[in-house]
Amino acid sequence: MKTKGTNPSFQKPFVKRVVVIAVCAGLGFGFWKFSREKVAVTRIALAEMRAEQSQCLARIEAATISLAEVRLKEAKSSERRNILRQTMRNAEAIVAKTAPESLWDEPPEGLPEWHPESPYVWIAKEKLNLFPISIFAADGSIQSAAASLLTMPQEEQNRLNSRLRKLLAEYRKAELAQVESIPEHLDGVAGSSGPKVTLRVKGATEAAKRLRGEFEQTVLEALGPDRTAVVKILSR
Repeated sequence: MKTKGTNPSFQKPFVKRVVVIAVCAGLGFGFWKFSREKVAVTRIALAEMRAEQSQCLARIEAATISLAEVRLKEAKSSERRNILRQTMRNAEAIVAKTAPESLWDEPPEGLPEWHPESPYVWIAKEKLNLFPISIFAADGSIQSAAASLLTMPQEEQNRLNSRLRKLLAEYRKAELAQVESIPEHLDGVAGSSGPKVTLRVKGATEAAKRLRGEFEQTVLEALGPDRTAVVKILSR
């Protein structure tokens, strides 16, 4: 009796097709899974890039705002400087009309200085003794040219000169009291013809020393230390 069974030649192609389909399905699934993972990674990287871009844009915006603020402050400062310059020019113009000499009150940075519009010449004090200027007259008073150099008002000059004349007269009187005539004459004079007078001057008295110091103190109190220093330079 003949039984019915499975045809081996029929099973082999079927098995092969199933294996191929399984392999293709596995490969497809693996590729799909890899693609999804790659897409996920790409999305994360893209999100990070966008976040970094947002931070960069925020920093650029902040820097732009800061730059605008700096430029605004600079513009305001420049405007204030221009206003200040114009105000100073206006003030100088007013001063030039009302008190032109006051424009030259402040000393220059370096000496000497010759400014063609200035009525004055700035020089160092130590150079003053090179000029032929006499401070004191024979009676002890300050001469007019020296008083002008020292910028002394006429009333101040008159008051000081009155005191200096008195002090010098008292000093000369004290010095004269120390002079005496003696009969002895110096060698070379005794044998000469004609009348001869020999005087002997004693040392300065305490009164003369006091009057000399009082003379110097009077000048210092009237002129102050700076102008007194100029007087000493010119009196050398």
